[in-house]
Amino acid sequence: MLWKQGDILILDEPEINLHPEWQVEYAKTLVSLQKEFRLKILVTTHSPYFMRAIECFSDTNNIMEQLNVYRVSKDKEKGETLIENVSYTEFGITDLYDELSAPLEKLELLLDKKYGTDE
Repeated sequence: MLWKQGDILILDEPEINLHPEWQVEYAKTLVSLQKEFRLKILVTTHSPYFMRAIECFSDTNNIMEQLNVYRVSKDKEKGETLIENVSYTEFGITDLYDELSAPLEKLELLLDKKYGTDE
C-alpha cells in the first residue's frame, strides 16, 4: 500500500482477538506509521491496553500533540449521543481507563468478597 501524507486510516477495534502483548505491538506500528507518513488515524477501541499503548508510543515519539482521545457515551435522560474530547482534560484519559477497566474491578471485588483481602 502506498501512503501519501494526510491520508486517513480508519480502524474499528483492531485489537479484537489479539493478546495484550500483540495489542501493544500493533499500537507501536500505528504510531510509527502516523509519524512517518503523517497519516490521520481514527481508531475505535474498548481495550485499555491498546489505548494506553497508543498514548505511550505517541509520547515517546514526541507526537502527543497529534493524539486526540474521545469518549462516546449516551445521555440516558435525553437519549442523545455525547462525544467528548478527553485528551486535554485533567483526568479525562485516566477516567476513561478506569471506565474501561471497571468490569475487571467488579470481578476482583467479587473474589475479594468471597475470599477476603490481605489488606
